Amino acid sequence: MPNSLPKHIYKYVTLNQRFYEMIIRKELWFASPESFNDPFDCNLPWQYHFEDQEMFEFIEKHGIEIQEAGNLEEIKAEAERLSIRYNNEFVRIMKGVGVCCFSAKKDDLIMWAHYADSHKGVQICFEVKLLAENFNIIKNVIYSNHRPIVNPLKNISSAFFPTVIHKSTDWKNEKEVRIISSTPGNYPFEMNALKEIRFGLRCTDHEISTVQKLLRNSGLTHVKCTQAIMSKNLYRFGNKTWAKNS
Repeated sequence: MPNSLPKHIYKYVTLNQRFYEMIIRKELWFASPESFNDPFDCNLPWQYHFEDQEMFEFIEKHGIEIQEAGNLEEIKAEAERLSIRYNNEFVRIMKGVGVCCFSAKKDDLIMWAHYADSHKGVQICFEVKLLAENFNIIKNVIYSNHRPIVNPLKNISSAFFPTVIHKSTDWKNEKEVRIISSTPGNYPFEMNALKEIRFGLRCTDHEISTVQKLLRNSGLTHVKCTQAIMSKNLYRFGNKTWAKNS
């Protein structure tokens, strides 16, 4: 597991059926990139036109077989056709990938508002080391102003990760961490990886007691339950700790 990953990651969610099923089944939902709200997400541009030097590297890589294909212009045309074909196939593969999104930020006013139903939802804390027992691919998102361009002549086999983990700097405040699966759907996680459920300030006592009961019935009595409380003099949240679930 890379040292750059945080010890804990957080998921801001609504109190809905998917959240309750996560507790009952001890499964995380992995979404298709097609459902993401950012059209640039998991969608890097491909290079279709190539310089002569790239063609020479292409020839050298493939040896006699490519040299026999004809002159350089013919090879460039063939490379462009291959690039289009690879891109179409890659788009098909990407549509079948599953992504589960988290944040390295424990407290973020904007994510509480956008993802946790304006503080009527919850923030879920997971321990990365224990999640890694079930999931091999856990990556920090990389933010940049420019979209990396995939050159299929050079890095077709390594195009996957840059495509899945690159986003615009407009999103950098989220400090996103992603777990990648081969297909969308629900996947089980190590139960001890779930460390804390933090309720939004607008969650009712009834909603909190319902979740605590669900944790007890699901064998998750180790999970700490807290609730965000408003700081008197800072734009920050403190914690109110609720009774144990045992």
